[in-house]
Amino acid sequence: MGEPAVKGSIFASVIADLRGARDAGRVSEDKLEERLSEVELELLGSSISSAAWYPMESYVRISDLLCELEGGKTREYFRRRGATNAKRLIEAGFYGQLAFLKRWQGSRR
Repeated sequence: MGEPAVKGSIFASVIADLRGARDAGRVSEDKLEERLSEVELELLGSSISSAAWYPMESYVRISDLLCELEGGKTREYFRRRGATNAKRLIEAGFYGQLAFLKRWQGSRR
């Protein structure tokens, strides 16, 4: 079996957030080069496929950097990030097995 990996539908969100932080000037190119591997720097400049798999190590390293940039507490940051990703995936309809959550949320209103 290969290295641990994360699905592109999840990985795309950390890449998008890191690009946003870079473009807004919240993280410098020097800091990115210091903290990220060559693979991650390449991924930052490439298109992410929601159907592909990406290195879990890269996801962790980028997520940790984003957490630092947010300046929040680690547990709160990752809990918020997970909730946001779950909502995005449900709304996008990527996973049919999550469709029941959308129906359940509607029934609770």
